[in-house]
Amino acid sequence: MENQHLLIVGCRDLEKSDIDLINEVKKIGNLVRGIVEKIELSGSADRAWVAIARSQLQCGFMALDRAIARPTSF
Repeated sequence: MENQHLLIVGCRDLEKSDIDLINEVKKIGNLVRGIVEKIELSGSADRAWVAIARSQLQCGFMALDRAIARPTSF
């Protein structure tokens, strides 16, 4: 379906530069996720701190996406 974002409350049309930035953030986020997973699998890291790091990093990357997309809804 074309223009799906128009059906979602709070979404706006994004410029190509915005889309490129969001895709770059997502690419880096995937790299960071891979590092977190390696640390988890190592078995030598404190699992509680890894879980905190995962959550905080997810929030950070989501915040960057929202900073670029500037949704109008909560």
